[in-house]
Amino acid sequence: MSARRKEWESGLTDNAVVTGITGQARQFIVPKRVARFARLAATVELGSIDVRREFDVRTANATLEGLLSHGEPGRADNTCTGVPHTPREVVDTLAELTGHCLQFRQDPAFMRPNEVARLEGAAARLQAPQVRRVVEPHGCALRHTLSAMLESGVAR
Repeated sequence: MSARRKEWESGLTDNAVVTGITGQARQFIVPKRVARFARLAATVELGSIDVRREFDVRTANATLEGLLSHGEPGRADNTCTGVPHTPREVVDTLAELTGHCLQFRQDPAFMRPNEVARLEGAAARLQAPQVRRVVEPHGCALRHTLSAMLESGVAR
């Protein structure tokens, strides 16, 4: 383990906030959907279903590991995948994985008046082979993350 990684990990409890799909509370978009499918719920309430966001925490975390070992000290990097998905894609993927279909309703209480339609990172600087640690091909990453969440019971 690199000295920078040890330094980063030791600082996690002091002043850093780390979040990920499996560490989020159930009211967030992905854990809420996984929990509804895991319980075979009849419905789920959503805000905007066609906004695009990055949900692939596993690839972003793998890239972070590469940055800790090989990144440029002092440079700010956005650990992202550059591959956004919609809440509708999350629901459709969960339905495929579980064989369960549920109704989804748009709830005005979850709608944001100034919603950004597409929010994704630019991953170009993270493509160096020594930094990029691809966990799965991008087409499979969301599916594998959701499958792992369902299997682990993390969202129940």
